[in-house]
Amino acid sequence: MNAVFAGVLQQSNAIPLMIFVYALSPYENFHRVAWGATLVLLLIYLTLFTVSRILVRGVRL
Repeated sequence: MNAVFAGVLQQSNAIPLMIFVYALSPYENFHRVAWGATLVLLLIYLTLFTVSRILVRGVRL
C-alpha cells in the first residue's frame, strides 16, 4: 500500500480498500487506522448528505 503522500493530484489508494486490508491485519495500530479512515468516510458522507438536503429543500419538482 502506498504510505507516502505524493499530492492531491497524484494516484493514491482507495480508502475502502485500505480499511478492508487494515481491518484484516493482525496489528492493533492498523485496526485504529482503519477505524479512523471509516470515521473520515462517514463524516464526508454525512456532510455531503446534509448539504445536499439543505440545497434541495427549496426545490419543487
